[in-house]
Amino acid sequence: MMAPEADLVAPRHVAFVSQPRDGLQASGRQSGSVAIVLAELVKALGERVRATAVGPIKPGQASIEHADRGYPIHRVEAGSRNLEKLLELLDPRPLPRLMSPAYYRGYFERAAAALVPLRPDIVHLMTSAAAGPVFRRALPGVPLVLHLHDDMLTRIDPALAARQVEPFAAVVTCSRWLSETLKARLPSHADRIWPIGNGIDPELFSQNQEERRPRPIRKLIMVGRVSPEKGPHVLLEAFARLAPAYPDLTLELVGPVGLLPLGHARLMAENTPSMAETVRRFYGRGAAAMVSQFWRPGPTLVQRLLALVPPQLRQRVSLTGPQPHDRLAAIYQDADLLIQPSVCREGYGLPVAEAMASGLPVVASGHGGLLDLVDDGTTGLLVPPGDPEALARAIARLLDDPARTHSLGQAGRVQAMASLTWQCAAARLAEVYARLPAQDAA
Repeated sequence: MMAPEADLVAPRHVAFVSQPRDGLQASGRQSGSVAIVLAELVKALGERVRATAVGPIKPGQASIEHADRGYPIHRVEAGSRNLEKLLELLDPRPLPRLMSPAYYRGYFERAAAALVPLRPDIVHLMTSAAAGPVFRRALPGVPLVLHLHDDMLTRIDPALAARQVEPFAAVVTCSRWLSETLKARLPSHADRIWPIGNGIDPELFSQNQEERRPRPIRKLIMVGRVSPEKGPHVLLEAFARLAPAYPDLTLELVGPVGLLPLGHARLMAENTPSMAETVRRFYGRGAAAMVSQFWRPGPTLVQRLLALVPPQLRQRVSLTGPQPHDRLAAIYQDADLLIQPSVCREGYGLPVAEAMASGLPVVASGHGGLLDLVDDGTTGLLVPPGDPEALARAIARLLDDPARTHSLGQAGRVQAMASLTWQCAAARLAEVYARLPAQDAA
């Protein structure tokens, strides 16, 4: 039974700790996906909490700054990202470094030390379960909340996963699918695992909605990291099959190009055939796998991806790189169909939710957290992950039926505006906070 509404508004002091890769901006919109989630939740929680944020310091940033919404941001040194990648490659253990207490340990120790004099009531830690003991030692008695954005804890040994979860009074996840999967792996901790979801900004993605009408499909887009686990190769192979029959069809890939750390990718590949095949294909083995992480990984990946499209079709494919988050609304409006061909199991799929809010129909891989978002045949289409032929067939069905495509987009928008907003996620998070004791007995 959840706490009554009146109990959810106590202004407890919540300290949000970003992951070491995502800097926090004091004004404007954030760029990293986890930073976006953190900032939007703080905004949507409003006066229900008194917020503080901690993140890595980037060149030109102040160590302490107030966000334009009033809460303080404390910034600390994170350490070298390239060094972390090198240490992971040199580590012979199968567990990825990001699941180890050694991962960016200095960053988390400095973040915890910055919080000690601030005396927060709750510490809300993004992503990094292995850092839990650092905050438990620095802030004994303060309830810790772990916020999961991926399924890594469901892939490691359950005993190790249970130890990593142990310091936390609550674990919140970005999807129902992820919560249920984690509960099945950790039944003894199931009562502290809660789905809150992610969200979309209704105001941002309501722009120019009157302009979307049934129309021929000419532009496909993929939004997010252009990285093998997201399946851009599957989409390009599907496009190569479709494009000769649809001479006006174009494809735009929007997002930064790069590779995940090899250990991370290998763990994601366990028990996920489409991801396992992708790792073999794009990372290689032995020394070649190490070289792939450091020797021009972005440009090399772009070359390999474009080679999947016949030369005469490549002018119809564009990679536009990362875009400011507030430009995505216009990008969705300019497109006709969003494709999310992830071969990994997505924890959520924020571009899918944003596209749905924009009235843009979606074709997505039918696994992971995407199952929470797309109702197959009603708000979009789901296809088997890693299957370019099935993806091409699904896209062709919509290319040939603009009226149905439009109806899928409109149904997706209704669903997104009703249940996928940041206000919905913040309300669920506030309920979790209300369950936490003023002092953790641990």
